[in-house]
Amino acid sequence: MEFGILGALEAGVGGKRLAPGGRRAQLVLATLLLRPGRTVTVDRLSEVLWEDWPPASARTQVAIVVSGLRRLFRDAGQEGEVIETREAGYRLRTEGVRLDALEAERLVESARGAMGEGRMAEAARGLRAALALWRGPVLDGLGIAGLAAHVRRWEELRWRAAEALAGTAAAAAKALSLLFNETPSVDPGPHSPRRARRTLRAAFIGSLSPDPPDRGRS
Repeated sequence: MEFGILGALEAGVGGKRLAPGGRRAQLVLATLLLRPGRTVTVDRLSEVLWEDWPPASARTQVAIVVSGLRRLFRDAGQEGEVIETREAGYRLRTEGVRLDALEAERLVESARGAMGEGRMAEAARGLRAALALWRGPVLDGLGIAGLAAHVRRWEELRWRAAEALAGTAAAAAKALSLLFNETPSVDPGPHSPRRARRTLRAAFIGSLSPDPPDRGRS
């Protein structure tokens, strides 16, 4: 199953787009997606839905919304429960689920590891792939004031990726500058600075065009 929060809220099964329903269903799903793999209490979901004035039937109404989401996923062909019941609330499981935010986080962390080992072209490819997953502001158009801190986590990831990508460009620029300013003391033959410049420039420019992310997993 696929979910997207790096832009407008998205949900799908096997590439088939799903409409999560009314605003309450969207808010509950978005709240769970912002904290994937972690339990979100019923009280917290009630706060998101009704802010400071949850009704006496809040727990029942939250359960009805979750039941509707489960039915939507099941009818679309999803096997197993994506939203699990926990003692205090609900948890969106991450096993067998693709969430664009988690994929972006994985790509950024991998790229930072590559940067630490000096593999700048590989790092740049990963960072560009991560940034390409953003379709706009996190949960664009949904307006969840009570979840600003959790939204900020994923917006900050975007800025970290952009800053890291700038770092790979700076490293490449420094390497190119050294080559441009170098005057060989002997004839370098086929390993001339000019040839090295062309090779390095082509490798770095090529790294800025990553393969598009695979959206076909379910």
